[in-house]
Amino acid sequence: MEHYNGVARTLMERPDRYSPLFSVDTRNGDILWELWIEGFEKAAKLRPDVWQKLSNADADTAAAMRGIDGARRPSSAATNTWHEIP
Repeated sequence: MEHYNGVARTLMERPDRYSPLFSVDTRNGDILWELWIEGFEKAAKLRPDVWQKLSNADADTAAAMRGIDGARRPSSAATNTWHEIP
């Protein structure tokens, strides 16, 4: 719950300082972004009507949403640790 509250506080108080956490494969340093995409997709399915509005927003936002939608694929089951990506 502490992480959730920290993210919520950052988004409300300093949204410019928010960045997602990605898992990193400790064997080779690869960023396992697929895990983030899976979590994002699950969260978006909770309120599809709200996310649909973003898909119909300005051109940059709509392009970003298409990119996220196109990035979904099965994730790796690699050993990992969490790192913030700037």
